[in-house]
Amino acid sequence: MNLSGSEHAYLRVGIALGLSHLPPRKEDVPVALVRDTILSILSTARAEQLTQAEGKDKLKAEILQALKDRAPHLGVKDVYFTEFLVQM
Repeated sequence: MNLSGSEHAYLRVGIALGLSHLPPRKEDVPVALVRDTILSILSTARAEQLTQAEGKDKLKAEILQALKDRAPHLGVKDVYFTEFLVQM
């Protein structure tokens, strides 16, 4: 994903979610909603912020809050970065 504020900054990120409960069926997870929510937050990120620990922590908090707001039935309690690469 290209980052905001720079034509040449690129972010590659893997994300896993910690849920308070598992949905009864895999089909019950609104994958499109989860992806859209995460992408909307990532699209506002700036490369220089994400190269620092505070920026990554802030990004996690923003993703977590957005998922709680848009998909409260999922019970998202944690966001984990499984891969994080910022290329400038």
